Amino acid sequence: MRKICLLLTSLLYAAALMAQCGPQIANDTSQFTTDNPIAASLVRGNILYLGGSFNKIVQYTGHFAGIDTATGDIVNRATWPKVNGVVYKAIADGAGGWIIGGVFTMVGDSLRSNLAQIDASGNVTSFSPLADGAVKALLLTGTYLYIGGNFKHLSGGARNHVAKVSFPGAVLSSWAPESDTTVQELNEYYGRIYAGGTFTNIGGQTRKFVAQLDTTSGMATSWDPATIGSGVQTITFHGSKVYVGGVFEVIGGMTRTNAAALDTGTAAAGAWDPYTGATVTKIIFRDTSVYMAGYFAAIHDSLRNGFAEVDTLTGKVTSFNPERTTVATLTHPFYDMVVSGNNIFLGGAQYNYALGLEGRYYVATFNISAGTAVPFKWTPDSSIYTMAISGGRLFAGGEFKHIGKVRHCLAAIDMTADTITAWQPGVDGYITSLAAGPSYIYAGGAFTFYDYHDTDVFAHNMIAVDPVTGVNDATFISQITDGGVTGIVYNGGNLYVAGQFSDIGSFPRKYLGKISATTAVPDPTWSPSSAFTTYISAIADDGHGHLVVGGGFSTLGGAARHSLAAVDDVTGLATAWNPVLSTGGTIGALSVNNDRVFIGGQFNSVGTQTVTNVAKVGITTGVADAWNPAPNGNVTLIALYYNTEIVGGLFDHIGATAASGLGSVNLVNNIPDSWNPSPGSNTVNAVSAYGDRLYVAGTYTSISGITTQPYLILYKMQAVPDTISIAGNNTVCTGMADTFAASAGVPGDYQWRVNGINVGPDADTFSYVPANGDVVTCFYTVSVTGCFTSDSALSDALTITVDPLTIPSITISAPPSAIVGATVTVNAVIGSISGSYNMEWFDNGTLFNTTTVPVVTYTKAAGTDHITARVVPVTITCYDSATSASITVTTDNTGVNSIAGMALPIYPNPANDALHIDGVSTQTACKIYSVVGELMQKSSLAQGDNTVDVQSLPSGIYLLEVIREDDKRVITKFVKE
Repeated sequence: MRKICLLLTSLLYAAALMAQCGPQIANDTSQFTTDNPIAASLVRGNILYLGGSFNKIVQYTGHFAGIDTATGDIVNRATWPKVNGVVYKAIADGAGGWIIGGVFTMVGDSLRSNLAQIDASGNVTSFSPLADGAVKALLLTGTYLYIGGNFKHLSGGARNHVAKVSFPGAVLSSWAPESDTTVQELNEYYGRIYAGGTFTNIGGQTRKFVAQLDTTSGMATSWDPATIGSGVQTITFHGSKVYVGGVFEVIGGMTRTNAAALDTGTAAAGAWDPYTGATVTKIIFRDTSVYMAGYFAAIHDSLRNGFAEVDTLTGKVTSFNPERTTVATLTHPFYDMVVSGNNIFLGGAQYNYALGLEGRYYVATFNISAGTAVPFKWTPDSSIYTMAISGGRLFAGGEFKHIGKVRHCLAAIDMTADTITAWQPGVDGYITSLAAGPSYIYAGGAFTFYDYHDTDVFAHNMIAVDPVTGVNDATFISQITDGGVTGIVYNGGNLYVAGQFSDIGSFPRKYLGKISATTAVPDPTWSPSSAFTTYISAIADDGHGHLVVGGGFSTLGGAARHSLAAVDDVTGLATAWNPVLSTGGTIGALSVNNDRVFIGGQFNSVGTQTVTNVAKVGITTGVADAWNPAPNGNVTLIALYYNTEIVGGLFDHIGATAASGLGSVNLVNNIPDSWNPSPGSNTVNAVSAYGDRLYVAGTYTSISGITTQPYLILYKMQAVPDTISIAGNNTVCTGMADTFAASAGVPGDYQWRVNGINVGPDADTFSYVPANGDVVTCFYTVSVTGCFTSDSALSDALTITVDPLTIPSITISAPPSAIVGATVTVNAVIGSISGSYNMEWFDNGTLFNTTTVPVVTYTKAAGTDHITARVVPVTITCYDSATSASITVTTDNTGVNSIAGMALPIYPNPANDALHIDGVSTQTACKIYSVVGELMQKSSLAQGDNTVDVQSLPSGIYLLEVIREDDKRVITKFVKE
């Protein structure tokens, strides 16, 4: 069976890569960041590990996002439309989607002015009422949407702070209460709309901060609590009471501080009196419990900072008190609450505020039954104003732009799934270095405890943790206690560590040591003697049994070495490798690739080669290449990325090219790229590559124009293999030509290969007749300047199967003779074939008919017929055609073969104008009859050859009768055309 195969290509690294272009900053939908600097990064498989001084790692979401409450993962983050401004209110649209209001201009790629709808699939709908000010309150009832806020116009009409539109049509209603200031809460009770805010006039009446509005006229009813204060922020209903919260002293005829229960008929305040000391922003009921949130620090005399459960009758606090803080004031309030099952979620503006014995960042979750805080699952980077639950997912809106997870100094990103993993070892200080071993991730820095927020295990400056679970290896007990670790190299079951220490356990090991990767026990003999003027700055394994060391030393491993040396992995002695750095030169960064050691720092020569601050040095010779990009300041970071060397440090140019603190240089042609991301403030500390991704981490507060303290920026290169493929048949028949086609997204040169041998022209198509087992590939080379991970690509191999041809059998049969004009039937017998086929029939080599069945008929003419047939397969492959042997059908002349013993040839038959009768032995006569016996013509025949005129006869079949002298007659048939 014929198969079509589409092949994706794979990356090849080529030595002579020439494309010049800096990487492009990625779309922020793939962006991660932290709240504090990142000092180290490491790629292991598809996981990016990060270390630094951060407390959380987050992803960009925009100002409205959904969270899986079980995992803390962002719902549909890659496809969910990003809101570019603050979201104050979000409500369900009744169909699985959301209506959001706030201060924004874009939702995803759609222009929306402060009000929008996002459907259940994450699509921005056409609903667009166009409010010209902030939207803070939303209420959907049936087919109408009530809207409150700071706007003056909405849906093309003038409406002051409150309006009503059809939903989803967004047609403005005539309903116009016309509030004099902000409406920030709307709710409904038995056909009446309750509005809360800072207004003093609404619905044509004086109503301070809370009012009841007619749903038809928009006029305020007689219901009037006569509030004294500053405003109402929350309205909810329970039984026949309306519960209001905000900032007020008197309401419903009673002294009530910031919270009250009012009669829905009389507006009189009931006995319920929580008496909070500050603003109440939210009141919700769950069964027989009522929960309050806001700015308050206490209710009556009981400390309840911002959140409390109170008695439904008295307003006194219950025993439920998951927080244990003794703070008497609260400057970071809760703005919203929502209940889901046995959990209650609170969102607000608090930062690192202790709740349930743990810090909380803008959001907290409590188990109502246990009265305890639920462990961290997620955290935003700024305030939450609104929350709602849908299908086990919590949707939130607010000031935040990023949502992530708490991670103390260590975090991991799944780069394939674009998610923050569950890996969270955590330390109580900071991380400066990372290394990977076969079973563990090793992290070094300055800290005392591992996982300090939970188990508080002593771990001095270095830990070994499982790369998946983050669990600390209890047998790895660091003995580096008098200084931090700044560099780690894993090699063959050992760890080579650099740092600010002087001892490892009981062994003097100033700044450099070797320890077991399983026990952390120091090697008792490996001790490169040294004279350091500064700490070790960089270490790297050269892959040849040596440790390359850079810094500011004058001797190392028992030999004079100026700031750069290689020591034996086993003995610790200096090798003969001795690139002589210029006087006063220092090394700040090292990287090893194939046969070169890349060095960065402050120097102006290596040996006799003039090179400035960055160089390539032979790994065996110690001789520097002539390659000299020449950054004009100290280089502290080197990272190799395909055909590019990334350099970071304290420079503003690489050669003549502007590159402030971070840049890149082509490894082959020594030309700096135009890429100039210009990290602000401090510097770049780490660069990690994965496929076409480049993660840049550091202590900067801006990069590539982004000024939101990202600390981690993702760049992307354009990968040629993303758009190149080849297609062709991977199964053909013997002798059949095969055609292959290649496609690529950028111009380039194609080189087709069969079994590794170059064949075919430089074209995107290639045809040939393959042999069984042939392997077809296409090598592609970019012919234009561009920003590519590689300038070339080789397709996956396509192995061709050539199936042999099957030849069917065919035999035919027919009567051996027939009289002229008779119908002759020829039958064929076909063998060794399945499926449909055509039959081609030949007479004396001339095709006279084609059938789809193995039978044919024809009219016999004078003379001998030599019949053959050919079977031609139609719907099946790898079957050849076959031709039968020839059979003979002769003319039957019985009854007219002689007159008076002589032959009687009659021709032509069919005849047109004349019929010839030859060899008549004596004079006689002939008659011509129609096939029904009618005499049509009579003629005399002379002895010898005769011609009978039949021109006057109509076309048809006739009988010719020849009468002899003895009155015996001979009849034969002929055709008149």
